[in-house]
Amino acid sequence: MTPDQNYVEKYPVYTNSFTLFSDNHIKITHKVTWEKTKDDGYINRNNALQIVTGDNSDLIKVNPSSGNDIHLEVNGTHYLLKINNHEDYPEQLHIKSKGGDDHIRVDPRVTIPITIEGGRGNDRIETLGSGATRVYGGAGDDDITLGSGDSYAEGNSGNDKMRGGTGKTVMYGNNGADLMFSGPGSKGTFSYMDGGTGNDTMIGASPLNLMHGGPGEDLMYSIGPTTFYTGRGRDTVLANHTSDRIYADAGDRVARVAGSTLRQVRINDAGHKAFKIEGSDKFKQQTQDDLEFFRNSPTAQTMLTELDQAAELNGSPVTIRETGDRPNYSFRNNLTREYDKQLKEYDDLAESPLLGFIQGQAKGSVATGAAINNNPGLIVEEPPVISLYHEMAHAYNGAHGTLLPGQTNDEPNLERQAVGLETNAPAFDFDNNPRTPPTTTNPKPFTENALREETGFPRRNSYIQPAEE
Repeated sequence: MTPDQNYVEKYPVYTNSFTLFSDNHIKITHKVTWEKTKDDGYINRNNALQIVTGDNSDLIKVNPSSGNDIHLEVNGTHYLLKINNHEDYPEQLHIKSKGGDDHIRVDPRVTIPITIEGGRGNDRIETLGSGATRVYGGAGDDDITLGSGDSYAEGNSGNDKMRGGTGKTVMYGNNGADLMFSGPGSKGTFSYMDGGTGNDTMIGASPLNLMHGGPGEDLMYSIGPTTFYTGRGRDTVLANHTSDRIYADAGDRVARVAGSTLRQVRINDAGHKAFKIEGSDKFKQQTQDDLEFFRNSPTAQTMLTELDQAAELNGSPVTIRETGDRPNYSFRNNLTREYDKQLKEYDDLAESPLLGFIQGQAKGSVATGAAINNNPGLIVEEPPVISLYHEMAHAYNGAHGTLLPGQTNDEPNLERQAVGLETNAPAFDFDNNPRTPPTTTNPKPFTENALREETGFPRRNSYIQPAEE
C-alpha cells in the first residue's frame, strides 16, 4: 500500500491492487482506493473490479448471475465475478477494451455501477443496465447506447452516434461530427447534451432537455421541452415546443413555435484567465467543453468575467482538478498552505476572516491558489455542469473574501449563498454597487439558482436535499 502522491499531504490517498486472473487475452484486477482522515481513520473512495482486454476486436457481454454475481463473457470464454455489495463502498465494474473494433453489451438486468472505456477503434457499446453508468468511447467512430440508470457518456474523438435511455442522461460528443439523441427519458429525468467541436446533429426528446452545440455548424432539434445554447458557428435550431428557450448567435438560423423565447448572445472568451485545469486528457477536454457552454450563457458569462478579473487582481487562477468524490471547493492561501505543510488542522480558524469569511461588514482574506475538485461523471439531481457552477459560486466568494459565516435552517450559510438562498446573516454589499441594496446571499449572477432559472431547471429551495417520503 503506497500513497498515490510522492509529496507530503495532510490526507494521503492509497490504492490496493490485486490481480485475480491474467492471461494473454484478459486481466482481471481488484482495486480499492482509500483516503486517510484526520482521526487516523480511512474513507473508501473507490472499489472496483477492473477488466482489461487487448488490442483485438473483442466481444464482451455482461449478464447477471445469481445474487449480486456477474456472468462475464469475453470472446466466448466465461468468467463468474463475485461482487461485494458492501453498503458503504459497493463494488463496481470497470471495463477497458483498449484497441480494436469492440462490441460491449451490458444486459438490462444488470444493476451494479459500470464504467466502460472503449479505447481505440470503432466500438459498439450498449450499456442497458439500471446502475450508474459511465462510458468513454475513445478514439474512433463509436456507437453508444445508454440504459435506464443515471448515464454519463463521452464520445471523445471521432464521429460518434450516441443514444440516451430512460434514465437521467449526460452526453458529450467532444471532437468530431456526432449524432446525439437524448432518448425518451422517463418522469423526473433530464438530458444534457454537449456536441463539442464539429458539425453535430442533436435531438432532445426527454421530459427536460439542455443542449449546447459547441463550435461547429450544428443542427439542433427539440421534441421535448428544450433549452438551446447554439455555440460558435452557424447553427440551425428547430424549436418545436412552446416552452423552448433559445440562446443563439447572430448568424444562427432559428425556426420556433409561438410561446418559445429567443435571446441573442455574443459569445466571448471569458474564463481563460480564471482557471487552470489539471487531470486526464479526457477531463481537460470535458472541462473546456463546459467552459465553452458557460461562455454561451448570459448568466455564466458574467461569472467567468468576474473570476478573470479576480485572478488578475489576486495573482492566482482557480485550479479545476479531477476527483472521484463529490464536487467541492477548497479555499487556499498562504496560511492554509503553511498549516498543510505542518499537517495542522483548521479547527482554531473555523469561519475566520483569515479563511475568507466576512466579519461584521469587513471582507475576509482572499483565496490564492484555490481549487475546485470536480467529478463530471457524477449525476445527482441536476446535470454536472450545474454542480460545477455551484462550486464556481464558492470560488467567487473565496476570491473576494465574502464567505458568509453561520447557519440558516441547519444549513451552512456559505452553501446557501452559493445556491442563491436567503440567510440570517447581516445584509452585505457583495457587488460594491451603491445603486443596489445589500443582500444576505450572493447577487443573482453568482448563484446556482440563477443558472437553473436561465436553463429551465427547477429552482433549488434548500441546500440539503429533503428526504424522500
